[in-house]
Amino acid sequence: MFATFWTWMDEQVDAGIVIAPEEVLVELDAKGQSPLVKWVRKRKDDIFQAHETDVQHLFKQISASFPELTRKGKPQARSDGDAWVIAMAKIRGAVCVAEDRKRRAGTSFPEVCAHYGVPLIFLRDFIDRETK
Repeated sequence: MFATFWTWMDEQVDAGIVIAPEEVLVELDAKGQSPLVKWVRKRKDDIFQAHETDVQHLFKQISASFPELTRKGKPQARSDGDAWVIAMAKIRGAVCVAEDRKRRAGTSFPEVCAHYGVPLIFLRDFIDRETK
């Protein structure tokens, strides 16, 4: 990725626009050394948020309702990151940003976002929206 993208992402983190629950770091740590993972590791103290009580309660509800979105229903999954992201976004009134539109077997991330009324935007659309 080009340098101006990373500068822009740093600005989004500094403004509190880009945040994630701690569990997402677990998932990213398993993904190796992509430019995104390297950048996230450098900014992890600024991006990752502890799980608040309200977020924990909603995570439990999501896990019970949609176990296939978690390790409970999908033992091969690296983490429960998707369910944590949705819970945090719902509680904080935030938007989920997804990397791509790929469909997996079972209940999808977009479907669970829609179920909980959490807005979802794809990365390219997020970049377009925030840079206008």
